[in-house]
Amino acid sequence: MHALRRLWVATTSRAHGKRLTNPIQVVESRPVINELPDELLQKVFSAYADTFGFNSCARMLAIVRLGHVCRRWKSTLFDHHVIWSSIFIDSPTNRTVGILDLFLKNSASYPLYLVVFLKDEKELENRNQIIDEILKHTHRWKTICLSLFGRPYKPLCEITPGSLPQLRFITLFPWGWDQHYLDSFWSNVCHTKHTELTYVVWAGLKRVPLHAPWHQLRGVSLNSIVSLSELLHILPQCQSCTSLSLFKLLPGEEESCSPASTMTISLPALLSLEMGELNGVDITPLVESLHVPNLSELKTHFLSDQYRQSLLQMLIRSQSKLEKLSIKRKRCSLDEPHTLALLKSPACQTVTRLSLDMEIPDEVMKALASRDDGHVALLPGLNELNCSGSSFTDGLLSDILKSRLPFLKAHADGSPAFSLTVRCSPRTHPIDKMFITKAQADGLIAFEEPVLDHGRTLVSRLR
Repeated sequence: MHALRRLWVATTSRAHGKRLTNPIQVVESRPVINELPDELLQKVFSAYADTFGFNSCARMLAIVRLGHVCRRWKSTLFDHHVIWSSIFIDSPTNRTVGILDLFLKNSASYPLYLVVFLKDEKELENRNQIIDEILKHTHRWKTICLSLFGRPYKPLCEITPGSLPQLRFITLFPWGWDQHYLDSFWSNVCHTKHTELTYVVWAGLKRVPLHAPWHQLRGVSLNSIVSLSELLHILPQCQSCTSLSLFKLLPGEEESCSPASTMTISLPALLSLEMGELNGVDITPLVESLHVPNLSELKTHFLSDQYRQSLLQMLIRSQSKLEKLSIKRKRCSLDEPHTLALLKSPACQTVTRLSLDMEIPDEVMKALASRDDGHVALLPGLNELNCSGSSFTDGLLSDILKSRLPFLKAHADGSPAFSLTVRCSPRTHPIDKMFITKAQADGLIAFEEPVLDHGRTLVSRLR
């Protein structure tokens, strides 16, 4: 409410071209915000609510408080149905059900964005009431994320097949559900009559749900529910998939997945591929099978030597042109030969955003700063570098920036042309700090220094 009061005072002051010091003047004056038409006032409400974050209980409370300022705001807010259509519930109380009912009512017929986190046995009574309420509006579900603790709630598992005509994205994290209820829920959600579902995140399951509409899914995220052999069977059906995330695989009969026995799996629509640590399962047979000609974003952990070699061959074979590349290697330093081989590959010369979350050898940093005939040798189009999880010799960061200054100055149009996120400290990197400080004074770099637990992050923008 204090923020709303400041907004009221500020708009009143601007309306009269002077600073108001007497609170009585505020009451007697007509604030500029009250002169806005309803459509613009609703945009102000949306912008104000979004400052609390999209997935936030505070956002919902802020929207409710807007309606307490005055009658006109309340009327305009209640007519702004879309602002009520995003619902986030975490650790509900007795008040939550009433707030949920208010949002469902005021959102009218708008599609719903629902995020519900219920993670305590003590919340079971409120949980059932909340689920009952949102089940009354299944025809409006567009995006829904459910994280449910405790025994399954039978009405949720008995959703009528075909009753989700607008659903496009669904995530379910069921803690304590047996396979029978999971299969019942997913078979109803993924019913063949349902044609809109395109993005699914599966986690916390013991196996792949039955009746999954692989052919129509554009986004798939699998976590600990498939083995490699099952994955090799599923992926050929995902011809519409544009985003694929694999975090953990179940142990399986990997010997039956030798490269010689696998056929080529072509995913022409795939744009983004993310592969985590995968529970130590060797996915070399999968990588050696993939053909991804339109891949533009790759996020991966560097695993075995064979995997790294097969990954490079996949990019060369597919003639991919990456724009975003992210490499992680937990608790390890990045090995120089394989990293340089990847960065020097044709697929990576179009990379504009690079993230290296590990210890980076100095030779790799030097390669990023090297020049050839007056041009940047590696990744010439790079405009964003993130190495916030790494450490390196002082001065190498400055060399990278210096090597790209001529290119950036020649092509900059006044907007930030290069951003750099790197963890370092002025005490351990005095040369880099000195260069960045001087470049900032010259108007070339602007940077922020948010404090982290183990150092500082420099966010630098070359103009």
